[in-house]
Amino acid sequence: PALKEIAFRFDESIAVSELSDICNLSESHFTRIFKKCTGMSPYNYTLKFRAKVGAALLRATEKTVNEISDCVGFKNASDFYRQFTKYYSCSPMDYRKA
Repeated sequence: PALKEIAFRFDESIAVSELSDICNLSESHFTRIFKKCTGMSPYNYTLKFRAKVGAALLRATEKTVNEISDCVGFKNASDFYRQFTKYYSCSPMDYRKA
């Protein structure tokens, strides 16, 4: 249920407490299980998911990096740029050109 919630609300800020409530677990237990299943914290999983959606938008649309950043829930384009580069090892514009 937590992964579906993240996928549905990836463009919003989702607190770990909300995700743990959905799963009827304490925050600490939820975080441990989530990390064991996904290999990352709920926060990092959400950032990676946002970057993945951003990558799809870069390829499928002509939206600017700023517009895509807004669409996928980053506070600003530089945050999107930093996270995108972390996960894709290239800038959003280089990714679009490839």
